[in-house]
Amino acid sequence: MLRVKEISGYEEFKAMEGVWGDFISKSGTDNLYLTHDWIEPYIRNCCNVDKLIVLTVFEDSVLIGIAPLMIRKHSFMGITAKSVCFIGTGESDRMDFIISASKEKCILSVMDHLMSFSKDWDFLDFQEIPGHSGTAETIEKWSNSRKLKSISIFRDKSFFMDLNSNADFFLKKVSKKLNTKMKKLNKNMRGHLEFRRYEHQEPKENFFSDIQSIAKLSWKAEKQRSVFLKEKIRDFHKELFSKFAESGHLDVSILRLDNMPIAYMYNFLYNNRLYNYSIEFNKKYSHVSPGSMLMLWLIKDSIQKGIREIDFGRGEEEWKKRLTRDCRIHAKVMIFNRTFYGRFLYLLYSGIEFIKSRRIIYAILRRLKQRFV
Repeated sequence: MLRVKEISGYEEFKAMEGVWGDFISKSGTDNLYLTHDWIEPYIRNCCNVDKLIVLTVFEDSVLIGIAPLMIRKHSFMGITAKSVCFIGTGESDRMDFIISASKEKCILSVMDHLMSFSKDWDFLDFQEIPGHSGTAETIEKWSNSRKLKSISIFRDKSFFMDLNSNADFFLKKVSKKLNTKMKKLNKNMRGHLEFRRYEHQEPKENFFSDIQSIAKLSWKAEKQRSVFLKEKIRDFHKELFSKFAESGHLDVSILRLDNMPIAYMYNFLYNNRLYNYSIEFNKKYSHVSPGSMLMLWLIKDSIQKGIREIDFGRGEEEWKKRLTRDCRIHAKVMIFNRTFYGRFLYLLYSGIEFIKSRRIIYAILRRLKQRFV
């Protein structure tokens, strides 16, 4: 018999730190974005108006599952709605339920519990689920059994480099590309380049300041997309710097030209896997590809350090495809309430996803939005 217990208070969640860390290491969904060290500062910095709903699932008296969820109120095209989503949605590159046993039964118990307070939400919004985990299929199966309107998408790609089995191949490939870019740099400008990978023991304040200075001069600053220039998100990552520096999970690389920082890579190192999170460069130097040079140097250095994989996270940017063809599929499942408003949202989001699936049309609409907004 499975039993679901709801944790809705921050202090109760915080007290779970030891149990959470031990449990996630034994589960089949151990990734950095599900750790207590990631979720806890996110809650404090980014969930001021969101309701916390952490569900723990017990089989008899044994903990077998954790669902790190929240109810978020958000606006889209002037329409407000409340959704149940994973804690960290929008900032986390990979999310899922944390389960150690009886996976399907555990997920079904969580979904049934969410229905017990369906008056509090308009739709369930589960994003960035690893396609191979089976979670999305189980949720979809549950939705069909309940005869609820749903949208399931299995198309988003997450690229990665397997350095364990392809180290020699990637080392030759990136070394050749890096040498080509260095020659281009020497033709176009003079100056001393310094590639530096900062160890977690070094003063974090210094390179956090360097990263911010680069972010202010990047193309992302113009489009307001830099994680280091949005107040709440910046504070969240500033706290992560401290937490992950202490735990050894912080991995920051900076490229300097004549001692001036011109590009950074903000990564996390967890279970000998490098999670690439953000990269920016001073747009003044875009003609010499400082971001690409730093990335190539980092891959080379990671191979030499024996890191087993580089995970480039969500997003299908062209630079990732030039580095590797290996990718994982991410799933997204949206389930809508039976209310009139829930059915309206289903029609709205179905139309949006249809447009997104037509990539050319979607790209045109995004450009128009960027031009006129």
